[in-house]
Amino acid sequence: MSHFDPAEFSRMLARLTPQELRQVEGIVAEARKRAEAVLEIDARAEAGGPASSCPRCGGDERIRWGRTRTGAQRWNCSGCGATWSGRSDTPLARVHRPDLVVALARDMIEAPQPMSCRRGAEVLDTSRHSIWRWRMTIIGALAPEPDGTLAGIVEADEAHQRESRKASREWVRHRRDPATTPPGGWRVWEKKLLAATDHGGHRVFEAITDAGQRAISGALLPVMARDAVLCTDGLATYARIARDERIPHFALNAGRR
Repeated sequence: MSHFDPAEFSRMLARLTPQELRQVEGIVAEARKRAEAVLEIDARAEAGGPASSCPRCGGDERIRWGRTRTGAQRWNCSGCGATWSGRSDTPLARVHRPDLVVALARDMIEAPQPMSCRRGAEVLDTSRHSIWRWRMTIIGALAPEPDGTLAGIVEADEAHQRESRKASREWVRHRRDPATTPPGGWRVWEKKLLAATDHGGHRVFEAITDAGQRAISGALLPVMARDAVLCTDGLATYARIARDERIPHFALNAGRR
């Protein structure tokens, strides 16, 4: 590639029509997105960065050693002769399009509803299989949630469990003193529970006083990851909680498709 001359490039831009300038803006914007990923990779290997030392011997003496196929700066260790770049020993080590991985990660983190693999393949103009592999790479690089935390797709519903009165003394006291009447009705001993699970196999059962917003949110939110997606049976209480806490919510009503 010939040396870039800013003056010549400026003169060329001055000769373009407004329509051609608009096309150039789109081309530059696309190239900028790709360059941002390379700049982030190079920043890791700059002085003081996490990849500034040789990954083999740990030495700091190095020289520039050309660039990788994606344009990232390659370094050569003066001690052992090993070469590396800012993405060595990272999940991006064998990815040929780091710019697309960055775009996919932004969509997964920032979008209210991330794209599916097929939709991501259409938008990023690549294979859906590549999107799937990159998505698994991104998820694997994320810090794991603490044990017991519900993450990913979380399903929640209320449950009712009758409290066992085995070995209770109510009827003994009633026989001794007929005026002491034990509480009647099975609903007196019915306990309300909040049951929640995720696709990772984590399960949580929390006792709640009622099916109100304060009781359910107090039991569900502490054990639920901030980036989780909530799926319920459509109870209005869950919808209010999801709206107030900005949690993606999907109501899976039986019989409705």
